[in-house]
Amino acid sequence: MITYAEAEAKVAAALGPLWRGPGTFAVGGVAREDAETYLVRVGAAEWINGGDPEFIAVDDSIVLVDKQTGDITESSYMLEMDRIDKMRPVNTAP
Repeated sequence: MITYAEAEAKVAAALGPLWRGPGTFAVGGVAREDAETYLVRVGAAEWINGGDPEFIAVDDSIVLVDKQTGDITESSYMLEMDRIDKMRPVNTAP
């Protein structure tokens, strides 16, 4: 089983090189999970870390990471809405 920090690192390594902006690629922000997966937030650091509305994503893409295998799945918020609504916050405190 992987940790949330490991899931973030896997997503950053896999998707960071593909980022074409706008802004600077980042993962983080609101962390959510269910028994099988982590929901990892991906987007512009200017929005995720700084709150700059000029960098809000206008699509509904989401990134899920399987806790057992570490496999990354890109999906749609609309397709996964019920599942996401049932997820709980990840405890990222040390």
